[in-house]
Parts: sequence; structure tokens; C-alpha cells
Amino acid sequence: MRNQSNGVYPADGDSIGIPLMGIMFYGILSLAFLLFAMGLVRRGVVVRWLSYVLLVLIALGYLVQIADWADALHYPIGLAQAGLGIPILGYLYLEIRRHRIKTRSTQNV
Repeated sequence: MRNQSNGVYPADGDSIGIPLMGIMFYGILSLAFLLFAMGLVRRGVVVRWLSYVLLVLIALGYLVQIADWADALHYPIGLAQAGLGIPILGYLYLEIRRHRIKTRSTQNV
């Protein structure tokens, strides 16, 4: 409402709908790829590394949103989108750590 009253958007306010639909499309697409990558992360060596790369690309896609929405009136949108990439990187870190611990424990047996 504040942006509309300050003249940031045109009178009908339709211009914000295009980027918001882009966010929705990316969210749906990344969810599908995220579930796919999470399903493959505990497979063989090559498939595991491909899923790691896919997870990194999905997280970077969210983190890039900071630059896309980097203006004073829209920065909370960019921060909210980037906030979705951080848990993906956290999951990736935990999976890599789990795999290293598993590898070390099987070598010591």
C-alpha cells in the first residue's frame, strides 16, 4: 500500500505481478529439482556429485534474488528469497558431512 501511494507502481499495480509470478515459477521449479536432488544424494559417487551440484545451483538461484530485488523499496523480497537458499546450503553441508563420517567409519572397520 505504501509503495502504491508513493507512486512506485503504476495506477493499476499490474507491473509487480510479473516478477512475483517469476518468483512463483522459480519456487515450483526449484522444489521439483530439490526433491529430485535430495532423492539422489545418497546414491553412487557420480550421481551424488551431480545432486550436490544441482543443490548448489538451486541455492544460488535463491541467493541471486538479493541482486534482483536490490532497491530500497523491495529489499525485503530479496532477503526473503535469499533466506530460502541458506537452508539448502545447510542441508548440503550436513549431507557432505554425513557422507564423510560414513566413509571414515567404514575405513576403520
